[in-house]
Amino acid sequence: MLFHYSYYSVLFTILFVFLQLNLLRVKVTEESINLIEDDSPKIEEVQKFLVGNKENEKEIEFNKIENGEKLSRHEDFFSACLLIKDENHNLPEWIAYHFHVAGLRDLVMCVDPSSITSPVEILNRWKGMMIIELLTNDSYFTKKEYAGKPPPNLSLDDMYTRHRYRQKHCYFTCIKNLQKRNRTWTFFADADEYLTFNSLNKDDDKFFFNNNEFILKNSTLNSEVKLGRREKLNLTKDNMELLNKRTSLPLVGEKSISEFIAEEKNKVPWNRPCIVIPRLQFGNAEEPNQTNYSKKFNTLRFFSHAKKGSFQENRFGKSILDISRIKVSRLGQIRNVHSMVKVCGGVGSGAPPYQTALLRMNHYTLSQEAFFAKQDFRDSKRPEWYKARSINNAFKSYEMKNWLPSFVQNVGNKTAEILLQGAGVIDSKQTFPDRIGNTKKL
Repeated sequence: MLFHYSYYSVLFTILFVFLQLNLLRVKVTEESINLIEDDSPKIEEVQKFLVGNKENEKEIEFNKIENGEKLSRHEDFFSACLLIKDENHNLPEWIAYHFHVAGLRDLVMCVDPSSITSPVEILNRWKGMMIIELLTNDSYFTKKEYAGKPPPNLSLDDMYTRHRYRQKHCYFTCIKNLQKRNRTWTFFADADEYLTFNSLNKDDDKFFFNNNEFILKNSTLNSEVKLGRREKLNLTKDNMELLNKRTSLPLVGEKSISEFIAEEKNKVPWNRPCIVIPRLQFGNAEEPNQTNYSKKFNTLRFFSHAKKGSFQENRFGKSILDISRIKVSRLGQIRNVHSMVKVCGGVGSGAPPYQTALLRMNHYTLSQEAFFAKQDFRDSKRPEWYKARSINNAFKSYEMKNWLPSFVQNVGNKTAEILLQGAGVIDSKQTFPDRIGNTKKL
């Protein structure tokens, strides 16, 4: 639900906020600033939800600076950059999960101008709990020829160029804005991807692990292990340490990822400014005896996945950056979401070894209805993509199953019910029966 204000009401609100923010110290609590833009396409502004964590009675303090808000440095929570298009059925779960499991407290979200739905109502629920900066109406890039919806009859190559430019500009703007707020660790994801601990399971490499025990001896130090047809792992001191750490990673919901990193901040791999983590592709095989409620959540509906470490099924990884330790002064320094900037590594850095990763990104295929519920310029290829992803059901991992009960316990039943409302529910404007019908023939 969007709120519409009169012209004078908007002026009064802006004047009031300006006066309040010029106080020496401003405490952001449940009565936080909540600037909701008029949905007129002529208005190009950043929607900001600057909110404190009421549930834990913590307050985030910041000082007014010329072009935004500069918050005190926090190393014990995560920031994130998210580019979305009609993801309202995924957002309630995605935000709640990362708030609880990753320790996400500052989110910059870029909305594609071709979206037919608005995430504002969902984001408003988080008032008093986290910071969300919503970039809309082409506010996160400058090229006029890429503004607004794409013109009709644009070639596929031109659409790809347009898409990549938007993505780079979103991440560039996100990094710059988060740096102004003194942020540190930041991850870059899509709404079907979930950051989690890379815990050991029965399907992990038996060469390294047996019954959750690291079995290699010091005699193997600096030797080389073949992981696949092309992949190799040099067993350096750092890699041996990482392999051993995987045996004692926290359970999902037991400790947030940001808390874990804060405790380990001077150790490998957190002593680096960029870490590329592997992805794990989940298929579309559903668990038996699903309840109607659990079917609303991708993380509780799908536990079957591809072989860990297989590039063919899982493809490239994703970057997480300590943005306090990198300099990004121009758009050309952003490479891609898999290996974001130069310090992430050279050729091949976008496909990191799975065995030594402490974190991973779970990538969910989703149900057919959810996958095809939005228009995409790559529609001709998407049935083939869905088929290739959906068959990755050879192994199972249940690490994610406890996050929701833990989240509910943390925020309370009433708050959880409000925050998770609409999870898994596809807006009627997004349904395209012809696409879903075609995919059923795959």
